Amino acid sequence: MRIFVFAMILFVSCTTPESVAQARDSEMEIQELVIQPKIISSTQAMEMMVGDVIILDVRTPEEFAGGHIENAVSVPLDTIQAGLDFLVPAIIPSKEHTILIYCHSGVRSNTAANIFANAGFMSVYDFGGIIDWEGDILN
Repeated sequence: MRIFVFAMILFVSCTTPESVAQARDSEMEIQELVIQPKIISSTQAMEMMVGDVIILDVRTPEEFAGGHIENAVSVPLDTIQAGLDFLVPAIIPSKEHTILIYCHSGVRSNTAANIFANAGFMSVYDFGGIIDWEGDILN
């Protein structure tokens, strides 16, 4: 027990305010490098769809067949979770290309958007679920 107490005193005495500040600054720099997907409304997504974007429907193939947004590509979440290697360049031309992602209610789209962002995709937008979509749905 005495060795443990001595080790703790030694550790605390070696920690300077400067070293704590440096560690905090390094942590903040790392956090700034992490790309975060942007959460937008379905209205904002609809406005973006007039441009050169990829619209990903991450629901199951059965859900997609039951109705989807025009020009959407079906890529189920479990496929994305298995790996993104096939998507570039087969579906997504580059990591800089704008990607709009939706699912049924917004849970799977959030998961997928985070996977893309963590993989280095620069322009990832999660617009939630098709249940909130105010535009046309193709059957």
